[in-house]
Amino acid sequence: MDEFLDKLAEVLAKKLAKCLGGPDGNALVGQGESPLGPRKHCAAVRRRLARSEGGAARVGKRYLLTQEALQAELRMESGPVNDTDPPAAAALPVSDPEDDAIYESLLRKTGRK
Repeated sequence: MDEFLDKLAEVLAKKLAKCLGGPDGNALVGQGESPLGPRKHCAAVRRRLARSEGGAARVGKRYLLTQEALQAELRMESGPVNDTDPPAAAALPVSDPEDDAIYESLLRKTGRK
């Protein structure tokens, strides 16, 4: 009986996703198709459901996000936007003339210069 109910839930989840997705392309995204990857996608659905944030549903074994919720999760995943100037590049160390002379000497001795 459990196997039947699992299969029924899976079929219903697919139909529900098609029904809720409108002609404007706002279909629900399951963990298998998510750019977040299945683990982060499922975690996002669980978090949204626990916080009553909306945009998420769990139907059987499928974890679903709306396109809007998925985009919000992707923005959160990428981290904050850095609007500040990048840090200045570190200055390269100045070579020591004595080290340069030793290097030049080694190159001459090995015949590479």
